[in-house]
Amino acid sequence: MNMLRSALLKSLSLTLSAAIFFIPLPALAEAEGQICADVIVYAKNPETGQWQTFATPCEVPAGWESTPVKPQEEICTAQIMYGKNPATGQWEQLPNPCEAPEGWETSPTLPTAPSQEQ
Repeated sequence: MNMLRSALLKSLSLTLSAAIFFIPLPALAEAEGQICADVIVYAKNPETGQWQTFATPCEVPAGWESTPVKPQEEICTAQIMYGKNPATGQWEQLPNPCEAPEGWETSPTLPTAPSQEQ
């Protein structure tokens, strides 16, 4: 009986040890010597009041309010966007779509002038 109990305990111990090694852990990212969980966070730009998304807490700029829970307000994804200034007709790089002034044409890529064939 003791041998059976000992064998069962050893088997259970090996099974639990193996399971610990195979339990998926959150992916981690390293930024500037910090290790950060690879989780989406939301942060509010203190100058504009706009919310943006970031892939890790380490990417949130200093001084920004951040939260792991999606805020109820409009969220602007941190991605490069281009806006055409109607006064100059020139395309300008913007930090995200929410930064485009009202009335500006926007594009996710820098538009090129159409080639003029002669």
